[in-house]
Amino acid sequence: MATQESPPAPIVLMASGSSRMTREPYRSVEHVCRDRFPAHEIHWAFSGRAVRGRIPEPGQGPPPTPEEVLAALRDRGRVPVVQALYLLCGGEFHEAVRTVRRFQPRAAIGRPLLSAPADVAALCDALAPVVDDAGETAVLWVGHGTRHPSGLAYEVLGARLRERFGARACLGLLEGEPTPDSVAQHLQNAGFRRVRLRPLMLVAGTHYWRDMAGEGPGSWKSRLLCRGLEVVSSPQALLETPGVAELFGDHLQRALDSSTTGNGMGCR
Repeated sequence: MATQESPPAPIVLMASGSSRMTREPYRSVEHVCRDRFPAHEIHWAFSGRAVRGRIPEPGQGPPPTPEEVLAALRDRGRVPVVQALYLLCGGEFHEAVRTVRRFQPRAAIGRPLLSAPADVAALCDALAPVVDDAGETAVLWVGHGTRHPSGLAYEVLGARLRERFGARACLGLLEGEPTPDSVAQHLQNAGFRRVRLRPLMLVAGTHYWRDMAGEGPGSWKSRLLCRGLEVVSSPQALLETPGVAELFGDHLQRALDSSTTGNGMGCR
């Protein structure tokens, strides 16, 4: 007697979002997933507290929480594969893992963007056209920073950017080093007078518009201007950079492989 095969595991794309969030920057990941994994149903879940208080976009309900999505799949008897759309394996990611384990103990979890040395090299490949297109303008990516040990990934990425692109590509952090003053000194010592400011974040939320490119005296833009640099603000975040969504697709593929073969490549 023939047995009916189980349908492919649902995919849950779990992101933080932001208080200024629209879903547009996330569509690149959804397009990659629908192209590479067409047989899998796809669900979104947003974990950030700031998302909870925002007004829904026209025609859409409130962004679904991880608890809502994971519980609904559990009640249907489905075990998903979860792709964590975070930059680092930091506190937010570990909280997401705890949430998944509470509702779906057997779910495989795809890791964040920067989880291994190979991820840093792959991200530099994706950022290379941005540096090349800048010409004589330096490119500065500013990230949030963290006290979590995963923040070492920022240092590794900064070193790889310098190694690959020289002084024309650099990294700064809102919390920690490098600061606006140290970056300005570095760029001026290298002969640059103009810098393009971009967020090293998946989406350009409040931190970019206020703390990086804002007009207040404490923003990165204002502090770089005070040091004599010309600043061009570019709000294109990582998910709006061609190739980055594909990196998440690669992580998801490993998690899917892990869920079916038990080879341990996903976070289980």
